[in-house]
Amino acid sequence: MSATLAEVQQSIRQQLKNSEWYGQDRQTDIVHAAIGIGGESGELLDLIKKDVFRGKKHSRDQWISELGDILWYLVAEAELIGSSMDEVWQYNCHKLDDRRKNGKNGQSWEG
Repeated sequence: MSATLAEVQQSIRQQLKNSEWYGQDRQTDIVHAAIGIGGESGELLDLIKKDVFRGKKHSRDQWISELGDILWYLVAEAELIGSSMDEVWQYNCHKLDDRRKNGKNGQSWEG
């Protein structure tokens, strides 16, 4: 299944409407999504830790599962602040292009 960023965001927008945690108030929802990003990122880091330091290999599905959880909360956060994933992507590309051309804080930069 292949989807555009807009399709992913639309799907998550619908899922948010059906979530038990969504709809408290805007600030609470934004904090909840941000904590979700942090928690799921921690789970990804745990996979990496076990892989690198304990030699425990994980399946591709396990990696994709954790990345998908991060993506879900990331898209939810964008939705909550009134942004689109396309806008986030375009902004980031422009920022990185600018840094490559002009450096960061007067220093050369490579991302």
